Amino acid sequence: MTDRIAAEFCIRRAWNIRWASRNDSVELANKSLLLAKSLSPPDCVKIEGLAYRTLAWQSKWRGQFDVCEGESKRALSRLKRSKLWAAAADVYSILGVLSYSRGRQDLARENITLGYQMLEIEDNVSARIDLLTTDATTLRYAKRYETCQQMLQKALDLSVGAERARVCHNIARSLDHLNNLSEALDNATLSMALARQFENRVVLPYALEVLGT
Repeated sequence: MTDRIAAEFCIRRAWNIRWASRNDSVELANKSLLLAKSLSPPDCVKIEGLAYRTLAWQSKWRGQFDVCEGESKRALSRLKRSKLWAAAADVYSILGVLSYSRGRQDLARENITLGYQMLEIEDNVSARIDLLTTDATTLRYAKRYETCQQMLQKALDLSVGAERARVCHNIARSLDHLNNLSEALDNATLSMALARQFENRVVLPYALEVLGT
């Protein structure tokens, strides 16, 4: 197996298992970065961009925002050079989360808009779901509750499997915020069941947290 094929396998696998096996996902992303060192452009640029996307995604969910910001910037510069627009949309969604988590709703909106622009060039269901949920959370913080629910419904309509567990969790959070406790618990319960069925180990503890509130 050549280094290029091995690197492509590692980074594809790293992204595909991101919900189910976080440590393995990070390990494979880092391995692909090592393999990319033996490659020449454009292959090395593409592999590095996808690897940093995976690492940024994992850092976001761990709350390591400063690390995530650096990885996101490294990812974007490479993904744009490689014209991997859908992957770039993923990163803009990550940056949106970082922005609203730091109280910068203006930057969150800017990153979300840029993410949607990437999907106009190259659409991708998973990236669109991620952007819709980031958009919804930003709208909730802005107290635009009706539009928030509309974004979440769009995400739900697109989602299956592990992604659906994630969206149901977002819906539960939103309903809990509105003190609609009965529906919040229903969606958190569904999120928990789906997370267990489809091995979404990232979302499972968050769903359990809603159930415990």
